[in-house]
Amino acid sequence: MSHKRKREDNRRLKKLYEDTKNSYGAGAYYDDRKKRYVRVYVRRSHTKKDYKRYSNKRLRQNRSVVLRGNKYRRVFDYWWELL
Repeated sequence: MSHKRKREDNRRLKKLYEDTKNSYGAGAYYDDRKKRYVRVYVRRSHTKKDYKRYSNKRLRQNRSVVLRGNKYRRVFDYWWELL
């Protein structure tokens, strides 16, 4: 990464910090230990995508069940978790 690009990134992080430093769940904060600005990412949990990923992972780890095609959708019905 070039020096010019890194300076631009740091400038943007500093601006984001200045704009959001007094709000809850700020966009960036200054880390005294690292002596730099760090971006804060907020991840929204419990979405349909998360449930799908979780159920698919559990099925892949479970070697006793062999599913063909789209049968994995019937083992864990994540749709009802969203209601």
